[in-house]
Amino acid sequence: MRRAGDQVRINAQLIDATTGGHIWAERYDENNENAFALQDRVIRRIVDALAVKLSPTEKKGGAVPKTQVTAAYDAYLQGLSFYNRRTPRENATARDHFQKAVKLDPDFIAAYTALAKVYMRGVLLLEQYSLKLGFDWLTGTTKIWKFLEAAKREPNSDFYLVRSKLSLKRHQPERAVLDAERALDLSANSVDAMEALAEALIYAGKVERALETIAKAKRQSPAEPAHALYLTALAEFSQGNSSTAKASIERALQHAPDQIYFLVLKAAIHGDLGEVEQAKAVHRVFIKKTDVAWWYLEELVALYPFTDAAVMERFARGLLVTGLRNSSGAYLPLNRDTRLSGKEIKTLLFGKRIEGKGFARGFFGSTNRTWQQVRLPNGKVQHFGASIQPGVYRKNTGSGRIDGDSLCEIWPDLTSEFELCTPVFRMPPHIDRVRWGDYVLLTDSGPYPFSVSSQ
Repeated sequence: MRRAGDQVRINAQLIDATTGGHIWAERYDENNENAFALQDRVIRRIVDALAVKLSPTEKKGGAVPKTQVTAAYDAYLQGLSFYNRRTPRENATARDHFQKAVKLDPDFIAAYTALAKVYMRGVLLLEQYSLKLGFDWLTGTTKIWKFLEAAKREPNSDFYLVRSKLSLKRHQPERAVLDAERALDLSANSVDAMEALAEALIYAGKVERALETIAKAKRQSPAEPAHALYLTALAEFSQGNSSTAKASIERALQHAPDQIYFLVLKAAIHGDLGEVEQAKAVHRVFIKKTDVAWWYLEELVALYPFTDAAVMERFARGLLVTGLRNSSGAYLPLNRDTRLSGKEIKTLLFGKRIEGKGFARGFFGSTNRTWQQVRLPNGKVQHFGASIQPGVYRKNTGSGRIDGDSLCEIWPDLTSEFELCTPVFRMPPHIDRVRWGDYVLLTDSGPYPFSVSSQ
């Protein structure tokens, strides 16, 4: 792009990334009286020339971030350039640019959902990311919902992508699939949305469709294959193909050696193959990179929402040989076999008092953090004690209902718009009930064991 006064000359060229061969080129001479109108005109001309497949929303221009403040759009684009590098430091730098965009234009929806994506990485991708952003998981998740609430009047692709990620965190891959599909409907060429859909499909047990989606993501972004290779390894592991999964995760780490969550899967793969020394070596690297003295088996297993109990068991056993804390091999089996139905949740919780405490003694908080909830038969609920939902602190009153196989609640202190939908799991007989209770609520901020104490 070159500029002379009010005139702008744009040279566009298309190259085949697999061969380096020239495919197409065009020059556009335009008047720069309005940068955003210029962008729309040139995009449409290129789309027409190349017959690019767009979603209906993209054809209407809905996929282009909407703001009339040029400086806000510039800050947003700079933020994207850092966000796409996928490192903790640059994720934090992206946050600064997106915050600047929101400050310059408080109505800039895309900047809010971009901030939600930044904090989503901090919540999902272990402590290395959250420390760079300066928050704990509970605070980070609260921010995500606040950003989504700011964007709810005109939800975009990223809005649904973040909701998909939150559903996965709650071990609800079916909901995650639906939101990832909505994200793709709004932005048919979004690699983020493709990868979110593939990940949700893997955990939902629909691996063949996931691999097809991963292949599309690789073609869409051949220069940045690391995350697609990680998802390939995850899919292969879930199919029981740990040998091929090992090759895929090693290739992923070649492209992105600092992605610590890749290391968790790599350790589990080595453990599943019986390669104990290799698994221990990967675990040592993981501990060094996270700068955490130790991790617990149950913490890491809870981050990987396999619905298939057998896959979750293989994953846990693979990690156990690394020397993770909890030598008994116990973990919370949050899978389809232990999940309560909506009818069972209503019978268990409505008209009851429940009491619980923190999950593990590490990343999810202290087991000494106790809490209670009293729920009326109509679903109205009072919460006391330590927080278990983002934005819900100390004494709070909310309302709940059953939706499918989930408990869906609205907590006015957090949001008047969104329901936080929570699955409930029963603990099998071999679990330490004294430590973990009889059931588990899996909220946006993690798993919370509890027991029913009274009517």
